[in-house]
Amino acid sequence: MTRSFEQNERGSHCVARVGVASPHRRAFTLVEILIVVVIIAILAAIAVPKLSSAAQLSRENSVKADLQYMRTEIAVYESQHGDVFPGGGSSGANTLFAQQMTGYTDASGDVQPQGQPVPPYNFGPYLTNIPINPLTGFKTVEILPANASPQPDNNYGWIYQPSTGIILPDDTGSDQAGVPYTKY
Repeated sequence: MTRSFEQNERGSHCVARVGVASPHRRAFTLVEILIVVVIIAILAAIAVPKLSSAAQLSRENSVKADLQYMRTEIAVYESQHGDVFPGGGSSGANTLFAQQMTGYTDASGDVQPQGQPVPPYNFGPYLTNIPINPLTGFKTVEILPANASPQPDNNYGWIYQPSTGIILPDDTGSDQAGVPYTKY
C-alpha cells in the first residue's frame, strides 16, 4: 500500500491518496521464470558435452606425451647399456624396469642400491618416476615375455616388452578419432 499527497491548483490543501503499488513495479511471473530455466538448461546441454570432450582429449594428449617421453628414455637407456633394453633378462622385471628407469645404473644395468651417482653407476636416472596413465589411473607396468603380443586389459598403467623396448598404454579403448590407444 502506498500513500501520495497532492496539492490542488491553489496549493491550499493536500489530499491523501491510499492505493495499491504502482503497476510498473511487479515480480517475475511463473512463465518468465520457466523461460529462464529452459534457456539455462539448453545452454548447459550444449556446454557440458564440449567440456567432457575437452577433458577426454586432454587425457589422450597426456598419454601421448607420457609415451613419447618414456620411449625416448628407454632408447637412451638402450644406447647407454649395449643395446639392452631396461628390465630385460631378469625375473621380477616389473621391479627391475622401474628401478633401472628411476635409479642410477652401471653399464651392465645393475642398479645402485643407495641411489647415489657414484662410479661405476654413472647412468640415469631416466625417469623421476613411472608416470600414471591418465586413462586407467595406474602407473604399474605389465612386463610381457619375448614372444607375447600385447593384450590390454585395463589392469595396469602400461604394457612393456623388454625384448623389443615397446611400451604401450594398457587400455582397451579408442580415442575420439577411433584410434585404439595401443596404436599410439
